[in-house]
Amino acid sequence: MRILPLSWASAFRILTVLLIVGVTTADGFQATGHARTTNAASKSQGKKDIEFQAIVDQVAAVPPEFGSDILIRLAESGRVASPATRMELLKKAFSVAAGAEQPVKRFAMAYETDTRSGFLAVSFGLNLDRLSLQSRVVNSMSGLDVREARQLLTEIQFPTLKPLGCEERLTYDVSAFYQTIDRVMGSSFTSKDKRAGRDVKFLEPYVSSLQSHAQIDPLVQLLLKANVSPSSLEDLANAFAYALTQLHGDEGSFAAVAVASPPHTTWGVIASLIKRLQGYGVPGLPLLKALREYLVSNFSGVQCPEPLEGKAGDRSSLPEGVTFFNQEFRVMLQNTGVTPIQKEELEGARLGGALNDTRFWQSLEAKRLLRGLQVLRWGKGNLSPPVKDSPEWSARLTDFLTEMEAWKPDNEPDFFCEKSILYTGLIDLVPTGAGRSKVIDAFVEFLEQNSGRTRSRIEWFVTADTLLSGSRATDDQPEIMLAFLNSSDPTLSLYARLKRWGSQKHKTYSPQYQAAYTTQTICKLYDSSLV
Repeated sequence: MRILPLSWASAFRILTVLLIVGVTTADGFQATGHARTTNAASKSQGKKDIEFQAIVDQVAAVPPEFGSDILIRLAESGRVASPATRMELLKKAFSVAAGAEQPVKRFAMAYETDTRSGFLAVSFGLNLDRLSLQSRVVNSMSGLDVREARQLLTEIQFPTLKPLGCEERLTYDVSAFYQTIDRVMGSSFTSKDKRAGRDVKFLEPYVSSLQSHAQIDPLVQLLLKANVSPSSLEDLANAFAYALTQLHGDEGSFAAVAVASPPHTTWGVIASLIKRLQGYGVPGLPLLKALREYLVSNFSGVQCPEPLEGKAGDRSSLPEGVTFFNQEFRVMLQNTGVTPIQKEELEGARLGGALNDTRFWQSLEAKRLLRGLQVLRWGKGNLSPPVKDSPEWSARLTDFLTEMEAWKPDNEPDFFCEKSILYTGLIDLVPTGAGRSKVIDAFVEFLEQNSGRTRSRIEWFVTADTLLSGSRATDDQPEIMLAFLNSSDPTLSLYARLKRWGSQKHKTYSPQYQAAYTTQTICKLYDSSLV
């Protein structure tokens, strides 16, 4: 259990009292408006308030990313009547999120399932990093108080995006942050503010600062949506153009933005912005020159071999991005006297290091267990699926469980991920009844034993989320809920209590923050392990 500093816990208890008073007052106001409310209904409402208080109290006992997520879900549940209380929940969630273990979301343009990076990519899809959590808070706050949302947005400390080498499989995903800026820009500035240029002044710092290639696409999308005057868009585009010329290196992130086909590449989006400027009668020449410099600088530097898929050693043709630039702006280049990019300008290009990743199921024990689960699911020799209520299958299941529970993490670097996959696949495989209950209980116990022992907390929680969300074992949700509610781990029990309190539907994220890798994707990851 994570022990919080006394000052933090004391402050939280004070907040809890205020929150409960807010909810009780809101409910009391509703009861006053309904004089004929029955005594039984009043008692039922009181129980809901008690459960709400218990959930809020327990937030102090879980790691920050989970506590923040719980508070956001409470505020978005539709069960808290008082807007003031929802705002306090969101403010607290914003503050708690500052302690999240992961500062920023990571994702892979393409990844192999059953690898360390693949499992981590799915885990980041939970949106439990600091930037995503605080962006979610601002997004929700904008529906309650647009000025408060704008203030919170300015308080977000954008994470440091360190350069990534070719060895890195995952790059950065900051799109939710820029989508949040767009929402605040569209709702928190009055006509008077816009006439005074306050919206443009607010946007300028976000436009003129670039750390990673991963920022370019969402930032340009923000500029394309910005409801500003042509002259203001020109100023913003020029500020962005200068920042673009300073961005080079970070070859891992550059490789990620370079793999898509035009016009969906980063430079394709920039081309859309140049066309927007031209449509306003603005030449867009500074941005054109900046894009040229950006492409030459990065295509003449280190190139990651993997995304090129065999083209890395081909020096006879220009990179697709350069070809796109020369063709897309052929007329504009001629009219402005800017030279198309020549092959000679890219002669300094060289290959970076190979991708560094780790595949699952490499040890003999891991392979044997994976094969055992395959046999339980499909039988042997590609025959018809086995009959699960047969004595033979039950005996094989018992032997498999015994072998899996005896498996220890000795010299097994990805033991937790692999065993989680086995457990989750098994829960879906075993029919409802005593056998499945046993597997569910064993899996929850396994999670309890490994709490705080995995490489990251999101990797520990992601498999639990697939069960709580109903993505796995959909026909046995009551049994899953019971196992989580009775768990000795405060995080597991808290999420189960929230689901029971909130609604029958498990709303994991706001629609605009759906993860790139959803629970359906992780199900595919599990299934692919068994092919």
